[in-house]
Amino acid sequence: MASEGISVQTYLDIFIRLAEIGVLPTDFAERIRRIAGFRNILVYEYARTDLTQLVDVLNTSLSDFREYARYVVDYIDGK
Repeated sequence: MASEGISVQTYLDIFIRLAEIGVLPTDFAERIRRIAGFRNILVYEYARTDLTQLVDVLNTSLSDFREYARYVVDYIDGK
């Protein structure tokens, strides 16, 4: 994105910006953005991470990461 002159203010804004330029569908961008927010909890507040919440994310959201990768590859292949 930087090579195309696209920038964002925060890590979580990446997904919304990707939706704006057509890489991700908007509804998916909102969903993956919330999951990505959980990454911040793991990185910066790992000592206070709710293990039940962690297990829930791992059990329900791993397919979202595969879907994200598929959208990105499709976008790249379409150029």
